[in-house]
Amino acid sequence: MQNQPGIEPGIASDTGRIPGFVVEPRGFLNSVRWVDYLDIVARYVVPPILGGIAGLFSPWANWGIEKRRQKLARRRELVTGWRLELIPMLSDRNKDWSDVKPLIMASPYFASLKPHLSPKALGMIQAERTVYVGEDVFLKLLTNEIGRIERQWKLV
Repeated sequence: MQNQPGIEPGIASDTGRIPGFVVEPRGFLNSVRWVDYLDIVARYVVPPILGGIAGLFSPWANWGIEKRRQKLARRRELVTGWRLELIPMLSDRNKDWSDVKPLIMASPYFASLKPHLSPKALGMIQAERTVYVGEDVFLKLLTNEIGRIERQWKLV
């Protein structure tokens, strides 16, 4: 066969092949169609699926974050209420513990503090006719307990 201008040797011009293009045997992985399908799947199928998953996940994640935020705000509110309402009741040096105890026990702030108190502190507060020697024992007790709860809740 004689060389014709524009046609490489060994490739016939009537086959429709591009000169210089090497044709490898078509297999499953080398198929042009397989690559086209992968391209279609990667462009048009995978993104909506991932978007749908993200659309289902993001409200749940936002709910968890908002739940933690509200819990933290509620805990701060409780600690602030305890400090502003209970501590001043104990700070009045003209009143004895027997006068202040019924006021504290009836307070809604003490009711919210009571489940968080240590058993020792709760026992001291609820004890009948016990004499404690020292200045402002119950003021220090409640102040220390509120501080402990604040640290336990990681508000400080």
